[in-house]
Amino acid sequence: MTMRSRRWIFVFFIGVMFFSFKPVFATNMTTPNFNEAMFSQAEPPSRPIQSLSKQIKSVSQTVSSSQQTQSVRQQTESSSQKTRLLSQTESSVQQTMSQQTESSNQQMIRQQAESSSQQTPSVSQQAESSSQQTEPLSEQIPNKPLANGKLIKGIYISQTTAEDTKYFTYLVERAKKVGINTFIVDLELPSKKYAQNMQLLKENNIHYVARIIVFPGGGTKEQVASLAIREKKLKLAKMAISYGASQIQLDYIRYNTKQIPSHKNSETIAQLIAWFKDNINVPLQVDVFGISSYGESKYIGQSIQLIGQTADVLCPMVYPSHYEPYKIHAVTPYETVYGSLKAIHGQFNNQALPFKLVPYIELSNYRYKLSHAKKMDYIYSQIQAVENANADGWYVWSARNMYDNLFYILETKQVR
Repeated sequence: MTMRSRRWIFVFFIGVMFFSFKPVFATNMTTPNFNEAMFSQAEPPSRPIQSLSKQIKSVSQTVSSSQQTQSVRQQTESSSQKTRLLSQTESSVQQTMSQQTESSNQQMIRQQAESSSQQTPSVSQQAESSSQQTEPLSEQIPNKPLANGKLIKGIYISQTTAEDTKYFTYLVERAKKVGINTFIVDLELPSKKYAQNMQLLKENNIHYVARIIVFPGGGTKEQVASLAIREKKLKLAKMAISYGASQIQLDYIRYNTKQIPSHKNSETIAQLIAWFKDNINVPLQVDVFGISSYGESKYIGQSIQLIGQTADVLCPMVYPSHYEPYKIHAVTPYETVYGSLKAIHGQFNNQALPFKLVPYIELSNYRYKLSHAKKMDYIYSQIQAVENANADGWYVWSARNMYDNLFYILETKQVR
């Protein structure tokens, strides 16, 4: 078969194929029902595209949502990190502020303590640890013999009590049993009853020291300069000596607190004390404020270094109730008393004192309420402080002369 024949056969075959399939193509293009029947079970051609678009959109939204979720998660994590960072920063700031506040408070406390030390002794300056209580000032201060080899132990007695024979006798008997060897007795007006009861002290070998108040409440410049006032007080002192007083104790021999502070005040008071010393023939005791233990008190004119040149016995009133802040000193009686006596020794370079040191201590704190048990500890702590500070003894003050608590302590506690 030639090449041409083959071509014709091929053309013929194509033609047959064309005309055989034409109705199908025509129907397919012109009959919508077929299309409906054909696609009744399926989406029209445009819908898959639409669906795909929706799927793509859905996927896109999902991806976007995922991205947003991730972004939100990242933001949340970032926010969480920021929160943690903020929390850490806040904590750090609070810690820093706390440290700064604590440091500031400590600095303020130190400043207050330093400021307080110029006026009243701070606890930190006078407080000693318990180990120091077992290592008293006696290692720093030379020991000296006490009067008659005994520690001076005395109680204060008002003139009213001294003239109440029954109660005065009771005090004498109780005091003698517990080792009290001295009564400091007020004398304001001469009295026969007073004179008779002072003989009771002599009969029981108890020293009678007469307390003379020179300027009640402290004197003004005019009162301190008054010769009439000093001669009147000197007359009382001589009357006490005639009643059997072995020593004279001057109290309130100072200016009042309204004076302009000056060293001249201290010089004037020291000269007045010297005048009394020159005019009596028995040892002279002088009471001073506890605050003067830490240095000259220029308002009231009390300088221990000046007074010590004349006085035979110095009696600092180291009552914890008289120190500020009183709420602290009320619960640290040992430290308050011990610190004050230590400071007096310090004024004399811890050398032997030129006078006997017999401080006043108190039975109660009128500014701070104490239970009975704590009150007993309060008293005993002061006695221990006096002993450990190497003082020559102690005088106990009770305005109402109620000494049963003291007697009980001396009966049951170990004292020198």
